Amino acid sequence: MASGFSGFKNHALVVSLWHQRVHQGLYFTADRTVLGTLGNNATIEILLQVGALEIHLREFANASADATLEIFEGPTFSAAGTALPIINKNRRSSIVSTCTATHTPTTSDDGTELDTLYMPGGSGGNASGASASFEVEWLLAANTNYLIRLTNVDGANQSGHLHLEWYEELTGAELSLG
Repeated sequence: MASGFSGFKNHALVVSLWHQRVHQGLYFTADRTVLGTLGNNATIEILLQVGALEIHLREFANASADATLEIFEGPTFSAAGTALPIINKNRRSSIVSTCTATHTPTTSDDGTELDTLYMPGGSGGNASGASASFEVEWLLAANTNYLIRLTNVDGANQSGHLHLEWYEELTGAELSLG
């Protein structure tokens, strides 16, 4: 029995869960870049306010020299900062994320530190910049705030980029999406 596609006959197509979430319209991104003007001990911060659905988060960071990447749960803030565009990677989907993402929030307490990565960028003629990501996704609780921070620890101005990718937990309504 042919499947209707030339060359395919009773084969199962296997894709990653992250790939499937793109097709379902449940995969989102937000990011922030500072070029050349991120001073020593200065930060790029993204406040991710998770909505009614748990999310599966991956963070990626790049810096032109030494830096750290941190994630905190439950920060206290008086101003959320400037809204970042949240992009649905399925450009045909009308689904909107239940999260909000902002940069440069005004925080009075970082919250609970969950993890920190050091990003060695090298020095002198061996300097090449650094990149980091938490190897395994974070499962973030619904209705909870998270602060993701890239900090320049190089001693001089540098460039930095912080990129977040997530998909949202399925509810009954999304189970029929394909």
